[in-house]
Amino acid sequence: MRFPSFFILLASCFGTAFGRNGSLDSVSAFGTRATRAVGSALRLVAMAAAGILAAANAEPARAESGRAGIVTFTFDDGFQTQYSVAFPLLGERGMVGTLYIPSGFIDSKGAPSRLTWDEVREISSAGWEIGSHTVSHPHLSDLSIEAARRELDESKHDIARRIGHAPVSFSPPFGDYNDAMLAEISKDYQSSVLASGDQSGFANDPRALNRFLIARFAVQDSTAPSALCDATIAAAKHKSWLVFEFHNVVDQTSGDFDYRRSEFEKVLDCVAKLRDDGSIRVLTTSGALQEFRKLTADKGN
Repeated sequence: MRFPSFFILLASCFGTAFGRNGSLDSVSAFGTRATRAVGSALRLVAMAAAGILAAANAEPARAESGRAGIVTFTFDDGFQTQYSVAFPLLGERGMVGTLYIPSGFIDSKGAPSRLTWDEVREISSAGWEIGSHTVSHPHLSDLSIEAARRELDESKHDIARRIGHAPVSFSPPFGDYNDAMLAEISKDYQSSVLASGDQSGFANDPRALNRFLIARFAVQDSTAPSALCDATIAAAKHKSWLVFEFHNVVDQTSGDFDYRRSEFEKVLDCVAKLRDDGSIRVLTTSGALQEFRKLTADKGN
């Protein structure tokens, strides 16, 4: 059964993601974030209503005082299409991204296909960032502190051993976390991203950023390229940081977190146009955070 786009988007904002067995799983935590999630879903629906032609023809907002907005492309779960499709498409346009990989899934057999360590190393060598997504992709809030520590530590060490340097960025599976888990994450990593947006409409304000609660725009098969283009134009206008969350980039979608290659290319072309006129920069997660530290230092803060 295929649900209407609005309800699919609403589920995403509540943290729906791939389950432990690779199927779509239900959310683990509503709590105080429910009100924010409803607002995020409504904003997504409004953005998706805009036409791609109008977005492409819109006059881009130029960065004031020499500072542009920032876009970061992130990819979760280590799907093989992140190497075979997304990696070359971004490379053709001179762009890089951030992979958040569950280290225990790499080189694993079965469907859907996963990345190999050789592919991860090649992506890393091309200037992409490799972040951690735990070892086995659990709901962290379901784990004891000891079990969570094993997921955080082993993933960090696995990735460091395989690519030659330790990851500094983290993505909690399913966007699932609590205060205790954030405290543990901060012991091993310099940042952590969410699975959906916050009240700022998926845009992170560099002047008021919690680097362990970085909002992302969770992209699904029903997300129109115009919605992503409009969000990029808004990031350029407000000089904010927009972080996209993708999973599987495919020719034909078969799940809510698949995204069609042809639609993905439209998004890349929109971002490239804004990048080329100086309105947007495309950086990895850590690259963006480094820029924000420079900004703070320049202001003498």
